[in-house]
Amino acid sequence: MSATSSRPSTLAPANEHPPLYLGLEHTHLDDLQYALLNMRRADFDYLTGPLCDPERPSAPWLATDPPQPSPPPIDDSTPDIQPVHENLAVPSMLDNTSNWSNNVVGEVGPLDWSAPLKDLEQTIVAQTQWAAHLSLPSILFPVPPAEHVTNYAQIVNAIIQKTVSSQFWIRIPLCDSESATAHPETEAVFTADPWQRWNTLRVLCGHARALSPAVIITPDLPSKEVLDVWTGEPIRCGILPVESFTTDRKGRPTLSAAHRNFVTELFRLRAQLIISGDTSKTQGGAAAFSYYLRTLQVQSLHFTRKDQFEEPYYDYLQSPLQPLADNLECQTYETFEKDPVKYRQYEQAVFEALCDRPEDKVHVLMVLGAGRGPLVLSSLRAGRRSNRKLRVFAVEKNPNAVIILKNLKRRLCWTDEQVSIVDSDMRSWKAPVKADIIVSELLGSFGDNELSPECLDGAQHLLAPGGISIPSSYTNQIAPITSEKLWNEVRAFGSQRKHFETDYVVMLHNMQELAPAQNCFTFVHPNLEEPIDNTRYVCRTFKVKSAALLHGVAGYFDATLYKKVHVSINPATFSAGMISWFPLLFPIQTPLFLPTGAIIQLHFWRRVSSTKVWYEWCVTSEHGSTPIHNVNGRSHGIGLHLDSK
Repeated sequence: MSATSSRPSTLAPANEHPPLYLGLEHTHLDDLQYALLNMRRADFDYLTGPLCDPERPSAPWLATDPPQPSPPPIDDSTPDIQPVHENLAVPSMLDNTSNWSNNVVGEVGPLDWSAPLKDLEQTIVAQTQWAAHLSLPSILFPVPPAEHVTNYAQIVNAIIQKTVSSQFWIRIPLCDSESATAHPETEAVFTADPWQRWNTLRVLCGHARALSPAVIITPDLPSKEVLDVWTGEPIRCGILPVESFTTDRKGRPTLSAAHRNFVTELFRLRAQLIISGDTSKTQGGAAAFSYYLRTLQVQSLHFTRKDQFEEPYYDYLQSPLQPLADNLECQTYETFEKDPVKYRQYEQAVFEALCDRPEDKVHVLMVLGAGRGPLVLSSLRAGRRSNRKLRVFAVEKNPNAVIILKNLKRRLCWTDEQVSIVDSDMRSWKAPVKADIIVSELLGSFGDNELSPECLDGAQHLLAPGGISIPSSYTNQIAPITSEKLWNEVRAFGSQRKHFETDYVVMLHNMQELAPAQNCFTFVHPNLEEPIDNTRYVCRTFKVKSAALLHGVAGYFDATLYKKVHVSINPATFSAGMISWFPLLFPIQTPLFLPTGAIIQLHFWRRVSSTKVWYEWCVTSEHGSTPIHNVNGRSHGIGLHLDSK
């Protein structure tokens, strides 16, 4: 059963790449029209520039409240309005305000951290207020000094709480010399590492959604493990200093393989890029950098039709389907019927199962949960390919889907000997004959989370001895992940506990696994256990690759349809091109900091009552533990009967 149901897809034309927004750093914005003209000629989309005159330090003029000047006499020959603080970058009255709001990212600075804290705060506040006055969409802040991260966070957080629309981009270098010179008696000993500095800042700022790192892609890069963790952060912008480029034989800019790989990850995350530094010394100037990056995006980002289908769902949280408690809508069926890979695999599984059975008999095949009929069509095609005669029963409890099935039967002129439509719950239907093969697509994003075990166990009385179930087994997998984006998406529903005790279907995008996925629960059909018990508990141990903040757990599954025919959404064994299932997210209410090499245990329970099934989960480690989430299914459960949740 597909889980991509509640949001319409908007497919881009074939081979069209997502837009790439490039910014160009500018040292002065006193002549904005001229700067914008040069920017567009070089094929950039916006400028970054200082919110004050960089040649005049900001702190001195805010050391005391500046005197209010007398209003100048009205003079038509002087159209510019002079600001109270003359070192702020001021637009001319002749400038269109939209030139600022649509084309400029303001830069805060310079900041003198030897000045009194009150003066620093006044400087930053004045500049951010000026940016708000100009309606700038984003503000670029300087690198937080390792020894002043706490005060930096206090100032920035206070501004965030009073600002509605602006995004706050914090410069964070991927490599920083401060990490080697931190004084052991200052807070820099904890924040010298760039990622630790960013993590401390965002935690102190309460994981504010407006806050994001603008990573400076330095000439030297950290290890791949550290770079991987950065791809789980909400990076909206990457800054490429001119010094991080090399030149080819013709003097044009290029990047090393390691830099290209990381920039490609930023392309994948739809992050913007800013070129900083003096571009005039490079062959072709600023335009050469723009051309190189746009060409690199086209060459390195392979944007397929699958990507086009999935992009509207990136990091978009959806509630899992409840096919027993709800009757699915027509659009839901239509969405998962678009998947060519899944039905090709199902057809192949039925084909191989039929080939293993005798030719000289009519084989009874039951499609349990037939929906609008895609598995019926796949099974009939497999019958023709294998030269086996089939009698198909299409069993469906949704009365609206049954109407479509009956219309399909009439349109394709199926006889009752070929296909019978059964309007019934598979668990209670009394069949006139036993099935040689039962076929179902009841799998959810976590394999069992749409109650495939309960449905198929309740329907296995329909199967003849020695009969075949397709799928024959499935195993789900779990992996610890970092994703500030996803955690904030959950928090956006509200801070109540229930939102963090609900599992969500989501096309994972801006996230990173902290360790490879491991197997969780396994289910086999037909289930020959006596008595049948679908409760489960596992504890899996993981070693974290690099320091990170744990935000939740990703859930996947791998299903054996028949013998060697599989479908999988586990990244390690993914069925290429399949779009029917997105992973499941199990969030944790309070993110947990984990140092490099940390050992953690993920505990998962599958609990069952007379009315519902639910999961409980928690994390334990020597670095901290979480409460058990969703105890007794208090926040979320999967209903076993119509209208039971």
